[in-house]
Amino acid sequence: MSLETLIRFLVATAIIAAIPGPNIILITTDSIRYGLKKSIATVIGVSAGMIPLFSLSLAGISTLLIRYPWLFDMLELAGVSYLFYLGITQIFDSLKTGRSHLKAIHLKDSFFTKGFLISATNPKGFFFAGAFFPQFLTKNAPLMPQVFILCGGCLLVASLVGLFYAVFAGTANDLFKSEKFQKRTSLFSGLVLVFFGMALFFTDLPDMV
Repeated sequence: MSLETLIRFLVATAIIAAIPGPNIILITTDSIRYGLKKSIATVIGVSAGMIPLFSLSLAGISTLLIRYPWLFDMLELAGVSYLFYLGITQIFDSLKTGRSHLKAIHLKDSFFTKGFLISATNPKGFFFAGAFFPQFLTKNAPLMPQVFILCGGCLLVASLVGLFYAVFAGTANDLFKSEKFQKRTSLFSGLVLVFFGMALFFTDLPDMV
């Protein structure tokens, strides 16, 4: 693999990773509501959730999911359900009174676990690795070293993009510390997460029935 190919891969990965989705929404929400330090655990969880996806995809699980579509449907439903759970939880939290009560509730949660589950239950990650990575592989070079480089580069770029969003949102947290703003942020992010869940569900519903 040439340096030019690696750079093209990293740039393409950064562009894709920067597109706001459930992972980015979760990271920015945690950073705004609970600060940069807390959201770093979310970023680490999101990145860690990519590891089993990439590993299983490169091991051939994507072919298995294509052969048995119901496996894909089950995994996707699990991811959609968790998006609904997070979104509804955010909405209900925004309706409660007292910031201390909001913080007390959230301290019971694991930022890492939330990030991991959101990332690991997204079956599109299987096909991202299976379809995206091969475009940057050199046929005549050893395969496994290239795969490790691409996986490592993807995790690094995704983590840096997540940290960028966390830092940006953390700055907003310093500027907008009012309880009203944080409640509105919680309500908005909850609605967005529910929207993503509904969009994923209804987009793939025809394939499930």
